[in-house]
Amino acid sequence: MSSFGSVTSPGENRFRWLLLAVIVALGLYLSRNSLSRAFLPSLGDPNAIPRAITPRGDLAADEQATVEIFESVSPSTVFVTTLAQGWRQGLLGMEPLTVPQGTGSGFVWDEKGNIVTNFHVIASAARSGGQCRIRLKNGEEYPARFVGADPDHDIAVVKIEPKSNVLRPIPIGTSKDLLVGQKAFTIGNPFGYDYTLTAGLVSALGRSIQTREGREIQNLIQTDAAISPGSSGGPLLDSTGRLIGMTTAVDARALASNIGFAVPVDVINRIVPELIREAGQNVAPQQASLGILVIDERLLRANGIPKGVMVRKVEEGSAAEKSGLKGVAPLANGSVSYGDLITAIDDAPIDNMLDLRGILRKHKPGDTVRVKFDRFEGGQKQSLDAELVLASSPQ
Repeated sequence: MSSFGSVTSPGENRFRWLLLAVIVALGLYLSRNSLSRAFLPSLGDPNAIPRAITPRGDLAADEQATVEIFESVSPSTVFVTTLAQGWRQGLLGMEPLTVPQGTGSGFVWDEKGNIVTNFHVIASAARSGGQCRIRLKNGEEYPARFVGADPDHDIAVVKIEPKSNVLRPIPIGTSKDLLVGQKAFTIGNPFGYDYTLTAGLVSALGRSIQTREGREIQNLIQTDAAISPGSSGGPLLDSTGRLIGMTTAVDARALASNIGFAVPVDVINRIVPELIREAGQNVAPQQASLGILVIDERLLRANGIPKGVMVRKVEEGSAAEKSGLKGVAPLANGSVSYGDLITAIDDAPIDNMLDLRGILRKHKPGDTVRVKFDRFEGGQKQSLDAELVLASSPQ
Protein backbone atom coordinates (compact mmCIF):
# COMPACT_ATOMS: atom_id res chain seq x y z
CA MET A 1 0.00 0.00 0.00
CA SER A 2 1.32 3.27 -1.05
CA SER A 3 1.57 6.07 1.46
CA PHE A 4 1.34 9.88 0.96
CA GLY A 5 2.78 10.76 4.35
CA SER A 6 2.79 9.95 8.03
CA VAL A 7 -0.43 10.07 10.00
CA THR A 8 -0.64 12.00 13.33
CA SER A 9 -3.28 11.91 16.01
CA PRO A 10 -5.48 14.95 16.91
CA GLY A 11 -3.73 15.23 20.26
CA GLU A 12 -0.34 15.50 18.62
CA ASN A 13 -1.64 18.25 16.30
CA ARG A 14 -2.91 20.32 19.24
CA PHE A 15 0.46 19.95 21.00
CA ARG A 16 2.36 21.07 17.89
CA TRP A 17 0.15 24.15 17.43
CA LEU A 18 0.55 25.07 21.11
CA LEU A 19 4.32 24.65 20.91
CA LEU A 20 4.42 26.80 17.79
CA ALA A 21 2.40 29.55 19.50
CA VAL A 22 4.76 29.56 22.48
CA ILE A 23 7.80 29.78 20.20
CA VAL A 24 6.28 32.68 18.23
CA ALA A 25 5.31 34.60 21.40
CA LEU A 26 8.76 34.08 22.91
CA GLY A 27 10.36 35.25 19.72
CA LEU A 28 8.27 38.38 19.61
CA TYR A 29 9.07 39.13 23.25
CA LEU A 30 12.81 38.70 22.77
CA SER A 31 12.93 40.66 19.56
CA ARG A 32 10.56 43.57 20.43
CA ASN A 33 13.42 46.01 21.04
CA SER A 34 15.05 45.13 17.79
CA LEU A 35 11.70 45.35 16.02
CA SER A 36 11.16 48.81 17.54
CA ARG A 37 14.55 49.88 16.31
CA ALA A 38 13.83 48.43 12.93
CA PHE A 39 10.44 50.03 12.31
CA LEU A 40 9.79 53.01 14.65
CA PRO A 41 12.62 55.31 13.62
CA SER A 42 10.82 55.91 10.38
CA LEU A 43 7.84 57.33 12.39
CA GLY A 44 9.67 59.59 14.91
CA ASP A 45 11.77 62.75 14.82
CA PRO A 46 14.93 62.52 16.94
CA ASN A 47 15.29 66.30 16.79
CA ALA A 48 11.94 67.06 18.57
CA ILE A 49 12.42 69.50 21.46
CA PRO A 50 10.09 71.72 23.63
CA ARG A 51 8.68 74.76 21.87
CA ALA A 52 10.27 78.15 22.50
CA ILE A 53 8.34 80.35 24.97
CA THR A 54 6.85 83.50 23.53
CA PRO A 55 7.72 86.46 25.80
CA ARG A 56 4.60 87.68 27.61
CA GLY A 57 5.58 91.27 28.10
CA ASP A 58 4.27 93.40 30.95
CA LEU A 59 0.95 92.66 32.65
CA ALA A 60 -1.88 94.97 31.76
CA ALA A 61 -2.24 97.82 34.25
CA ASP A 62 -5.45 96.43 35.80
CA GLU A 63 -3.89 92.96 36.10
CA GLN A 64 -0.83 94.36 37.85
CA ALA A 65 -3.07 96.34 40.21
CA THR A 66 -5.03 93.18 41.11
CA VAL A 67 -1.82 91.23 41.76
CA GLU A 68 -0.57 94.01 44.01
CA ILE A 69 -3.85 94.02 45.96
CA PHE A 70 -3.52 90.32 46.70
CA GLU A 71 0.15 90.49 47.60
CA SER A 72 -0.45 93.48 49.87
CA VAL A 73 -3.66 92.42 51.66
CA SER A 74 -3.52 88.60 51.79
CA PRO A 75 -1.10 88.67 54.78
CA SER A 76 -3.81 90.64 56.63
CA THR A 77 -6.38 87.89 55.96
CA VAL A 78 -6.73 84.88 58.26
CA PHE A 79 -8.28 81.41 58.21
CA VAL A 80 -10.72 80.82 61.08
CA THR A 81 -11.47 77.32 62.37
CA THR A 82 -13.87 76.52 65.20
CA LEU A 83 -13.59 73.32 67.21
CA ALA A 84 -16.17 71.54 69.34
CA GLN A 85 -15.80 68.99 72.13
CA GLY A 86 -16.90 65.50 71.11
CA TRP A 87 -16.50 61.97 72.39
CA ARG A 88 -15.22 58.65 71.08
CA GLN A 89 -15.14 55.12 72.36
CA GLY A 90 -11.77 54.27 73.90
CA LEU A 91 -10.31 51.25 75.63
CA LEU A 92 -11.46 52.50 79.01
CA GLY A 93 -14.78 53.97 77.89
CA MET A 94 -15.74 57.28 76.29
CA GLU A 95 -12.84 59.66 75.73
CA PRO A 96 -13.03 63.42 74.96
CA LEU A 97 -12.29 64.39 71.38
CA THR A 98 -11.88 67.80 69.76
CA VAL A 99 -13.47 67.88 66.30
CA PRO A 100 -13.60 70.61 63.63
CA GLN A 101 -16.93 72.44 63.66
CA GLY A 102 -16.68 75.04 60.92
CA THR A 103 -14.38 77.31 58.95
CA GLY A 104 -14.47 80.90 57.86
CA SER A 105 -12.35 83.93 57.17
CA GLY A 106 -11.30 87.05 59.01
CA PHE A 107 -8.80 89.88 58.94
CA VAL A 108 -6.21 91.44 61.24
CA TRP A 109 -7.56 94.57 62.90
CA ASP A 110 -4.50 95.76 64.83
CA GLU A 111 -1.02 94.74 65.95
CA LYS A 112 -2.36 93.76 69.38
CA GLY A 113 -3.83 90.58 67.92
CA ASN A 114 -7.50 91.56 67.50
CA ILE A 115 -9.09 89.65 64.62
CA VAL A 116 -12.43 90.61 63.04
CA THR A 117 -14.78 88.01 61.57
CA ASN A 118 -18.50 87.31 61.28
CA PHE A 119 -20.40 86.51 64.44
CA HIS A 120 -22.04 83.53 62.74
CA VAL A 121 -18.59 82.04 62.01
CA ILE A 122 -17.67 81.73 65.70
CA ALA A 123 -21.12 81.87 67.36
CA SER A 124 -21.59 78.17 68.11
CA ALA A 125 -18.09 77.83 69.56
CA ALA A 126 -18.46 80.98 71.66
CA ARG A 127 -21.83 79.92 73.04
CA SER A 128 -20.84 76.34 73.80
CA GLY A 129 -17.37 77.05 75.16
CA GLY A 130 -15.70 75.56 72.10
CA GLN A 131 -12.36 76.57 70.68
CA CYS A 132 -11.40 78.95 67.90
CA ARG A 133 -8.10 78.89 66.06
CA ILE A 134 -6.60 81.46 63.70
CA ARG A 135 -4.13 80.56 60.95
CA LEU A 136 -2.05 83.35 59.44
CA LYS A 137 -0.79 83.59 55.86
CA ASN A 138 2.69 82.45 56.97
CA GLY A 139 1.20 79.20 58.29
CA GLU A 140 1.42 80.05 61.99
CA GLU A 141 -1.65 79.00 63.95
CA TYR A 142 -2.84 80.34 67.30
CA PRO A 143 -5.72 79.72 69.69
CA ALA A 144 -8.07 82.69 69.93
CA ARG A 145 -10.15 83.96 72.82
CA PHE A 146 -13.50 85.63 72.40
CA VAL A 147 -13.51 89.43 72.83
CA GLY A 148 -17.03 90.51 71.91
CA ALA A 149 -19.73 90.46 69.28
CA ASP A 150 -22.57 92.46 67.80
CA PRO A 151 -24.94 89.81 66.42
CA ASP A 152 -27.24 92.40 64.85
CA HIS A 153 -24.44 93.39 62.48
CA ASP A 154 -22.87 89.90 62.32
CA ILE A 155 -19.59 91.27 63.67
CA ALA A 156 -17.28 89.52 66.14
CA VAL A 157 -13.80 90.10 67.50
CA VAL A 158 -11.41 87.42 68.74
CA LYS A 159 -7.84 87.86 69.91
CA ILE A 160 -4.62 85.92 69.44
CA GLU A 161 -1.20 86.23 71.09
CA PRO A 162 1.36 85.85 68.28
CA LYS A 163 4.93 84.86 69.10
CA SER A 164 6.48 87.68 67.13
CA ASN A 165 5.62 90.88 65.33
CA VAL A 166 4.02 89.12 62.35
CA LEU A 167 0.61 90.81 62.24
CA ARG A 168 -0.21 93.16 59.39
CA PRO A 169 -3.36 95.20 60.13
CA ILE A 170 -5.58 95.63 57.11
CA PRO A 171 -5.76 99.12 55.53
CA ILE A 172 -9.08 100.79 56.40
CA GLY A 173 -11.17 102.64 53.83
CA THR A 174 -14.65 104.15 53.97
CA SER A 175 -18.00 103.00 52.65
CA LYS A 176 -19.83 106.33 52.69
CA ASP A 177 -18.63 107.30 49.21
CA LEU A 178 -18.99 103.92 47.47
CA LEU A 179 -20.49 103.96 43.99
CA VAL A 180 -22.37 101.21 42.21
CA GLY A 181 -20.12 99.92 39.45
CA GLN A 182 -16.76 100.38 41.12
CA LYS A 183 -14.51 97.34 41.42
CA ALA A 184 -14.60 95.12 44.49
CA PHE A 185 -12.33 92.26 45.55
CA THR A 186 -12.57 89.60 48.24
CA ILE A 187 -9.98 87.35 49.84
CA GLY A 188 -11.18 84.35 51.80
CA ASN A 189 -11.29 80.60 52.26
CA PRO A 190 -14.26 79.32 50.22
CA PHE A 191 -14.87 75.64 50.91
CA GLY A 192 -11.50 75.54 52.66
CA TYR A 193 -9.51 76.71 49.63
CA ASP A 194 -7.53 79.23 51.63
CA TYR A 195 -6.44 82.63 50.32
CA THR A 196 -8.71 82.70 47.30
CA LEU A 197 -9.04 86.03 45.47
CA THR A 198 -12.27 86.90 43.66
CA ALA A 199 -13.17 90.07 41.80
CA GLY A 200 -16.34 91.83 40.82
CA LEU A 201 -18.26 95.05 41.26
CA VAL A 202 -20.22 96.89 43.88
CA SER A 203 -23.61 95.77 42.57
CA ALA A 204 -25.89 97.77 44.86
CA LEU A 205 -25.94 99.67 48.15
CA GLY A 206 -28.29 99.83 51.12
CA ARG A 207 -29.48 96.21 50.90
CA SER A 208 -31.23 94.39 53.76
CA ILE A 209 -31.22 90.64 54.43
CA GLN A 210 -32.82 88.36 56.99
CA THR A 211 -30.49 86.12 58.99
CA ARG A 212 -31.26 82.55 60.02
CA GLU A 213 -31.88 83.81 63.55
CA GLY A 214 -34.58 86.17 62.27
CA ARG A 215 -32.50 89.34 62.51
CA GLU A 216 -32.62 91.87 59.73
CA ILE A 217 -29.24 93.30 58.80
CA GLN A 218 -29.62 96.60 56.99
CA ASN A 219 -27.55 98.89 54.79
CA LEU A 220 -25.37 96.13 53.35
CA ILE A 221 -23.17 96.30 50.27
CA GLN A 222 -24.21 93.96 47.46
CA THR A 223 -21.43 92.56 45.28
CA ASP A 224 -21.03 90.00 42.51
CA ALA A 225 -17.49 89.12 43.63
CA ALA A 226 -17.90 85.41 44.35
CA ILE A 227 -18.72 84.61 48.00
CA SER A 228 -19.06 80.99 49.09
CA PRO A 229 -19.25 79.06 52.39
CA GLY A 230 -15.92 79.68 54.10
CA SER A 231 -15.60 83.19 52.65
CA SER A 232 -17.68 84.68 55.46
CA GLY A 233 -15.76 87.17 57.56
CA GLY A 234 -13.22 87.97 54.86
CA PRO A 235 -12.44 91.46 53.61
CA LEU A 236 -14.20 93.25 50.78
CA LEU A 237 -11.67 95.59 49.19
CA ASP A 238 -11.67 98.53 46.81
CA SER A 239 -9.28 98.91 43.88
CA THR A 240 -6.59 100.39 46.14
CA GLY A 241 -6.69 97.44 48.56
CA ARG A 242 -8.52 99.27 51.36
CA LEU A 243 -11.17 97.54 53.45
CA ILE A 244 -14.65 98.68 52.41
CA GLY A 245 -16.67 95.86 53.96
CA MET A 246 -16.75 92.36 55.42
CA THR A 247 -18.36 89.56 53.41
CA THR A 248 -21.20 88.13 55.44
CA ALA A 249 -23.77 86.28 53.33
CA VAL A 250 -24.85 85.08 49.93
CA ASP A 251 -28.40 84.82 48.65
CA ALA A 252 -29.07 81.08 48.90
CA ARG A 253 -31.56 81.30 46.06
CA ALA A 254 -28.92 82.54 43.65
CA LEU A 255 -25.63 80.81 44.45
CA ALA A 256 -24.70 80.72 40.78
CA SER A 257 -25.54 84.39 40.26
CA ASN A 258 -22.98 85.79 42.70
CA ILE A 259 -25.38 87.85 44.77
CA GLY A 260 -23.39 88.42 47.94
CA PHE A 261 -23.50 90.92 50.77
CA ALA A 262 -20.98 92.68 52.97
CA VAL A 263 -21.17 94.75 56.16
CA PRO A 264 -19.95 98.31 55.37
CA VAL A 265 -16.58 99.28 56.83
CA ASP A 266 -18.00 102.44 58.42
CA VAL A 267 -20.20 100.22 60.61
CA ILE A 268 -17.27 97.91 61.38
CA ASN A 269 -14.99 100.83 62.24
CA ARG A 270 -17.53 102.11 64.77
CA ILE A 271 -18.50 98.82 66.40
CA VAL A 272 -15.15 96.98 66.60
CA PRO A 273 -13.45 99.58 68.87
CA GLU A 274 -16.51 99.41 71.17
CA LEU A 275 -16.25 95.63 71.37
CA ILE A 276 -12.54 95.84 72.15
CA ARG A 277 -13.12 98.45 74.85
CA GLU A 278 -15.88 96.34 76.36
CA ALA A 279 -13.99 93.04 76.12
CA GLY A 280 -15.44 90.37 78.37
CA GLN A 281 -19.11 91.10 77.70
CA ASN A 282 -21.46 88.22 76.93
CA VAL A 283 -21.61 86.82 73.43
CA ALA A 284 -25.02 88.36 72.91
CA PRO A 285 -25.32 91.17 75.46
CA GLN A 286 -28.79 92.46 76.22
CA GLN A 287 -29.16 95.28 73.76
CA ALA A 288 -31.77 97.98 74.24
CA SER A 289 -34.17 98.62 71.41
CA LEU A 290 -36.98 100.91 70.35
CA GLY A 291 -38.36 98.04 68.29
CA ILE A 292 -38.39 99.69 64.87
CA LEU A 293 -37.25 99.02 61.32
CA VAL A 294 -36.11 102.08 59.39
CA ILE A 295 -36.10 103.48 55.87
CA ASP A 296 -32.78 103.21 54.05
CA GLU A 297 -30.89 106.48 54.51
CA ARG A 298 -29.97 106.78 50.84
CA LEU A 299 -33.65 106.79 49.93
CA LEU A 300 -34.32 109.53 52.48
CA ARG A 301 -31.48 111.70 51.21
CA ALA A 302 -32.58 111.18 47.59
CA ASN A 303 -36.02 112.48 48.58
CA GLY A 304 -34.67 115.64 50.15
CA ILE A 305 -34.63 114.59 53.82
CA PRO A 306 -31.06 115.45 54.90
CA LYS A 307 -31.07 114.23 58.49
CA GLY A 308 -32.88 111.91 60.85
CA VAL A 309 -33.99 108.28 60.98
CA MET A 310 -37.42 107.47 59.56
CA VAL A 311 -39.52 104.66 61.02
CA ARG A 312 -40.52 102.13 58.37
CA LYS A 313 -42.22 99.62 60.63
CA VAL A 314 -43.09 99.41 64.32
CA GLU A 315 -42.70 95.95 65.84
CA GLU A 316 -45.66 94.54 67.72
CA GLY A 317 -45.29 94.89 71.48
CA SER A 318 -42.21 97.10 71.17
CA ALA A 319 -41.37 100.32 72.99
CA ALA A 320 -42.16 102.23 69.80
CA GLU A 321 -45.64 100.75 69.54
CA LYS A 322 -46.43 101.36 73.22
CA SER A 323 -45.24 104.96 73.03
CA GLY A 324 -47.11 105.77 69.82
CA LEU A 325 -44.41 106.01 67.14
CA LYS A 326 -45.77 105.41 63.65
CA GLY A 327 -44.24 103.77 60.62
CA VAL A 328 -44.97 104.03 56.90
CA ALA A 329 -48.66 103.36 56.17
CA PRO A 330 -50.66 102.90 52.95
CA LEU A 331 -53.23 105.53 52.02
CA ALA A 332 -56.60 105.10 50.35
CA ASN A 333 -55.38 106.74 47.13
CA GLY A 334 -52.67 104.08 46.69
CA SER A 335 -49.77 106.17 47.98
CA VAL A 336 -48.15 105.90 51.39
CA SER A 337 -47.71 108.25 54.33
CA TYR A 338 -44.30 108.96 55.79
CA GLY A 339 -43.27 107.38 59.06
CA ASP A 340 -42.10 109.42 62.03
CA LEU A 341 -38.66 110.99 61.54
CA ILE A 342 -36.59 110.59 64.73
CA THR A 343 -34.33 113.62 65.19
CA ALA A 344 -33.07 113.30 68.80
CA ILE A 345 -32.98 111.06 71.85
CA ASP A 346 -32.43 112.63 75.26
CA ASP A 347 -31.41 115.87 73.48
CA ALA A 348 -28.64 114.05 71.57
CA PRO A 349 -29.16 114.75 67.84
CA ILE A 350 -29.89 111.77 65.61
CA ASP A 351 -28.69 112.50 62.09
CA ASN A 352 -28.44 108.91 60.92
CA MET A 353 -28.71 105.26 61.94
CA LEU A 354 -25.21 105.19 63.38
CA ASP A 355 -26.19 107.96 65.81
CA LEU A 356 -29.28 106.04 66.89
CA ARG A 357 -27.37 102.83 67.47
CA GLY A 358 -24.67 104.67 69.37
CA ILE A 359 -27.23 106.16 71.79
CA LEU A 360 -29.07 102.87 72.30
CA ARG A 361 -25.85 100.98 73.06
CA LYS A 362 -25.40 103.26 76.08
CA HIS A 363 -28.72 102.05 77.51
CA LYS A 364 -30.13 98.76 78.68
CA PRO A 365 -33.63 97.27 78.40
CA GLY A 366 -35.97 98.98 80.84
CA ASP A 367 -34.41 102.42 80.53
CA THR A 368 -36.72 105.27 79.55
CA VAL A 369 -35.57 107.73 76.89
CA ARG A 370 -37.08 110.90 75.47
CA VAL A 371 -37.63 110.55 71.72
CA LYS A 372 -38.01 113.68 69.58
CA PHE A 373 -39.43 113.27 66.08
CA ASP A 374 -41.17 115.00 63.20
CA ARG A 375 -44.58 113.70 62.24
CA PHE A 376 -45.16 114.61 58.60
CA GLU A 377 -48.90 114.23 59.02
CA GLY A 378 -49.73 117.79 60.08
CA GLY A 379 -46.08 118.90 60.07
CA GLN A 380 -45.73 118.57 63.82
CA LYS A 381 -42.59 118.30 65.91
CA GLN A 382 -43.31 115.97 68.79
CA SER A 383 -41.63 114.11 71.61
CA LEU A 384 -42.54 111.16 73.79
CA ASP A 385 -41.09 108.88 76.44
CA ALA A 386 -40.30 105.29 75.46
CA GLU A 387 -39.25 102.45 77.75
CA LEU A 388 -36.63 100.47 75.86
CA VAL A 389 -37.11 96.74 75.37
CA LEU A 390 -34.72 93.83 74.71
CA ALA A 391 -33.62 93.89 71.10
CA SER A 392 -34.94 90.99 69.04
CA SER A 393 -33.90 92.58 65.74
CA PRO A 394 -31.80 95.57 64.85
CA GLN A 395 -33.19 99.11 64.81
